[in-house]
Amino acid sequence: MEASKDDQFPMENRSADRVKELANELKMPDSIKNKSSFWIAMSILLLMVLSSIAIVWRSSFFMEKTNVRSQRIENIQFGPIATSLLRSTGSSYFPNLVEIKSPAQDPILKRYVRENELVQQGQKLLVFETRYLDLERKELLIELEDERQRRRQLREKQLIGTISSSDLDRSDFIIQTLRTQLEKIEQQIQDRIIRAPFDAIVTRVWVNEGESASGTVIELARRNELWIETNIRQEEISRVHVGNPVVVMFEAVPSMEFAARVVSISPLADYSMGTVTVHLSLVEPTTDLRSGYTSRLFFTQEPVLANRPVKMAPGLPIEAIYCRDPESNTLQNMKVFLRASSEKKQDLHSLDCQVWINRHGRARSKQVKLGQNSGEWIEILEGLRLGDTVIISDSITLRDGVHLSE
Repeated sequence: MEASKDDQFPMENRSADRVKELANELKMPDSIKNKSSFWIAMSILLLMVLSSIAIVWRSSFFMEKTNVRSQRIENIQFGPIATSLLRSTGSSYFPNLVEIKSPAQDPILKRYVRENELVQQGQKLLVFETRYLDLERKELLIELEDERQRRRQLREKQLIGTISSSDLDRSDFIIQTLRTQLEKIEQQIQDRIIRAPFDAIVTRVWVNEGESASGTVIELARRNELWIETNIRQEEISRVHVGNPVVVMFEAVPSMEFAARVVSISPLADYSMGTVTVHLSLVEPTTDLRSGYTSRLFFTQEPVLANRPVKMAPGLPIEAIYCRDPESNTLQNMKVFLRASSEKKQDLHSLDCQVWINRHGRARSKQVKLGQNSGEWIEILEGLRLGDTVIISDSITLRDGVHLSE
């Protein structure tokens, strides 16, 4: 009779049975398995949520931001830009300078004025030493009084017939001669007091107190005459004519527009510079203007008869504005748009334009209506309010919602 496998391999069988027993011991009930699956699923879900949050945060943090600068819209000075035919820059000067000569080579006793000082007609400027003239005048007065006394005595003698009338005539001649000499001395004394012949600005003073003077001692400029010299390009000089009205805006007086007109155009051109010199005369010069002031010039079509305050209006730099080109239907930065065609800047109010405002760190577009163009700033008629923060960027890649960094 054959032995069974269990009998043949007793040790191996016992080992297998032990493994089965251990497996039965490790076998978990269904309730425990269900709980374990639940917590595993929750753990996986939590990991997925945290991973999504981390991805979103990382994307937001490392998102590419557009570097820009901002400008708060504010009141800007606008000149007569809309009707200007031509723009230029110039420098003021006095066209007619008056030199006052020294009346003698005497020392300066008193100097009353300094250079760049305003003076009125008749005001003292310089007084020369008159000591020797004063002595001569005093001697003449004594001689004149003595001769008058002598004449009275001669007159008494003539009445009693002791002298002839010729002696009295001779005395009258001496008195008249002394009077003439005295008037001449007094005139010389007055000539040594130099006064302003008209309302003027003292442009130069060549002498100081105590110095002997000869030649020109003071140079004056009329306060009611101030001209401006500018150089116009050859290709634009045909648009300038004598009598053209011009509005002048001085850098030193930014709150005023000054009326001027063209008084002369040079017949010769500067070959090296390619320009023609033009001279303007201010209609109403004021006392706060000086020779050498720089200015911006606007040649206009409309007559300019008087000075006036500069127009104030909300404005923005041109690089903050984007307009749609009617021909290409593309959005262009205003700086590029104006450079492309000078004719388009005459009709800015009809353009479809927008700006980008900074709202909580993101770009938002806003439609605007434009007014005057000053070359660097443009008037904003509608669409923005004072205090709005506008983005300034030459980039045309801005869009709504783009993150901004300054």
